[in-house]
Amino acid sequence: MRVEFTKKTKDILAGRAGYQCSHPQCSIITIGPGEKEGETSSIGEASHIYSAAKNGPRGQSGLTKEQLKSPENGIWLCKVHARLIDTNDGIGFTASQLISWKKLHEEFIKHHQGRIFNKLHWISKLLIVDSPLFKNSISIEFAKITIIESNSNGAGKTAICEWLSSVSAINGLERWVNCEKLNIEISLHTPEPHLIEVSVSSGKIVYKVDHIDITSSPFPFICYFLDFNYLKRKYNKTSDFIAEFINISPVLLDNLFDCVCKNKKGILKSIRFATQEELVQVDDSGNEKEPDVQDVYCKIHDNEFYLPFESLSGSERTRVLLEIIIVSLNERSKFTPTLLFIEMNETFLSKESFQPYIERLNSIDTSFQTIITTHSNILNECSVGFPRYELIKVSNTSILRKI
Repeated sequence: MRVEFTKKTKDILAGRAGYQCSHPQCSIITIGPGEKEGETSSIGEASHIYSAAKNGPRGQSGLTKEQLKSPENGIWLCKVHARLIDTNDGIGFTASQLISWKKLHEEFIKHHQGRIFNKLHWISKLLIVDSPLFKNSISIEFAKITIIESNSNGAGKTAICEWLSSVSAINGLERWVNCEKLNIEISLHTPEPHLIEVSVSSGKIVYKVDHIDITSSPFPFICYFLDFNYLKRKYNKTSDFIAEFINISPVLLDNLFDCVCKNKKGILKSIRFATQEELVQVDDSGNEKEPDVQDVYCKIHDNEFYLPFESLSGSERTRVLLEIIIVSLNERSKFTPTLLFIEMNETFLSKESFQPYIERLNSIDTSFQTIITTHSNILNECSVGFPRYELIKVSNTSILRKI
């Protein structure tokens, strides 16, 4: 049997959406005057995110009957998009994507009520019209987490991330400036909809926002590429390495460590600077040696003791850094829109150890978007519920398949 919304829940969903469709490219007003005085006409529907029926689109994810019929499991859409998201068993419209649409649209409504001080920025779509990598135009729609896979290196994962980062600056286009042709469009919401058009031809970059030529992006954006090649670099102190890794001043690390320690869900239970006793070492003759570069100590797992960051295994250091960067970017994203790019293959983590971080990045407590790139079928069940695309390299070009 279907679990239907009550009239009260439908009214809540419609009201929270401002009686507008929540699809990022729609926002049509779903209520208006009827044919007769005293009547209204509605073209809106309260749609289920997780299915009203056991075998329906997107499944039920183990939700109870009460959860399935609650406002949290609903999204307000026009009749056209309400039908679209359930077509072909909901393939192409994941629960995570619909939740992202709902959050984006509700923030849009809040903003127009004058209730938001900091605007929400959200990338909803990338359209690659012309490029040297793809034979045909391709389109990628983004949720809070979007996964891009490939069956081989050189299929275009990194290129897509570089092109997408042009929402902030054109630095990511530097290696494409001399390509034969590149033409992309980025749909951005601030929360008002904007269209960014970037084209490259004959060594010239043309940048447009809402069809107006400009010289650079007017939108404040942090595009952070998580690069664990930093682990191979030499540095004077661990604190200098961490500060460079997350791109903040070393003098602010202590404050950041305090924020990181508030979260107890990951491998890192506590992190601090070394004490003076830990820093000072003596040689066999009892003379003090140069201060140790290992000036950051971590308590991980359920251990009751601290270890120098450098004494952790490669996997442990990777997870500690991942937890630090999530906290750091979440703090910044409260004031500056943020986009995180993670190359899964560079994390050296198994899908089991990566699972908690996907859940954390998708939680309502995390306010930035994440694009995860990886080889095909590496994440498997970890990627269930998220928009997932596969790039398949064919000869000198690639094609895109939505999974």
